[in-house]
Amino acid sequence: MISHALRFVLAGGIALVLLAGDVRADKLVVPSDAWPTIQSAVDGALPGDVIVVAGGKYAENVVISGASDLVLRGKGGARITAGDGVGIRVEQSVGVTLRNLIVKDGSADGIAVEDCSEVRVVLCAVRAVDGDGIRVEGGTLNRVDKNFVRDVGGSAIVLTSAGGDGDGDAQRVASVARNRIVAPGRDGVRVAGDEHVVRKNRVLDAGRDAFAVEQGDTGTGNVFRSNVALRPERWGLLADGLGSTFARNRVRDSVLAGGAVFGADHVVRKNRIDRAGGAALFVGGATNTLHHNKLIKAADRGVLVEGDGNTLRKNLIIASGADGIEVTSAGNTFVRNVVAGSGGLDINDALAGAGLNVYVKNVFGTSNLP
Repeated sequence: MISHALRFVLAGGIALVLLAGDVRADKLVVPSDAWPTIQSAVDGALPGDVIVVAGGKYAENVVISGASDLVLRGKGGARITAGDGVGIRVEQSVGVTLRNLIVKDGSADGIAVEDCSEVRVVLCAVRAVDGDGIRVEGGTLNRVDKNFVRDVGGSAIVLTSAGGDGDGDAQRVASVARNRIVAPGRDGVRVAGDEHVVRKNRVLDAGRDAFAVEQGDTGTGNVFRSNVALRPERWGLLADGLGSTFARNRVRDSVLAGGAVFGADHVVRKNRIDRAGGAALFVGGATNTLHHNKLIKAADRGVLVEGDGNTLRKNLIIASGADGIEVTSAGNTFVRNVVAGSGGLDINDALAGAGLNVYVKNVFGTSNLP
């Protein structure tokens, strides 16, 4: 049995450890006599500290470098006016959280996260900056959640390789969820690297693509799920690289195509694309699988297949302005698709006479198949 004296010593030791932990869990309030600016608080913070920024306007370019387990949190409308630089830059840090901050009126990116791990950008707003809204370069396990990005000159949210040019270390396993994006000059959400998850975001009036795996990127295993794209100027969904999944997304009123599939081994399933200005889906890559999609009232073709070895299964394609499905390539398989009400043919296979594509139990009203 443990003696009363030993119990007293153990209890006292535990209390001292807890007190020592509490000493460094400081709250730094901006503005205050000790911390007149956000940057002064960042420079004075230690791991575990929370910086609380009171409502008001701050003409600063905040840099968080080499930090760990730091929270920078706005309260009551804390607005950072970025001016000639990046509003908030987080570099080579671990476990930093940016929360409830507004960044606006800058000539560069609103928020930049570079070579970091486990950084969270949550419930922030970025508007009226000339660069990207939120840019994450390199690193792993970063999260961009529940933010509002509006009227930025570049893309709203970008996940890219270290260095930002695709030549640095690939970024891995980031999450972009539940963000609302309005009128970015370029893309809504653009990713490069591997195994990112982009889900439940809403993009309105993108100047280029709404949701995209960067063209030419060799990233693998990215997932785009349950996103909404309204009125993108080019494509609602853009797949490149290898083995990404686009599932349960909705695209409406895209100016060009509803979606474009390059690269290989992607899965495009259970998406709905309405009133695309061009084709609902363009398939330029190889060995991709498209199934259970609903493609409604495209101004041009429902699906244009130019790549080899793709599989289209159980898709519903209704009231396309031109052909329901047009195929100009070989080695593709079409199984149990339903196509109706097309302005041209429901199926138009340029290689129909050669029998280079396979058709199984499809429902076509009109076709050029032998």
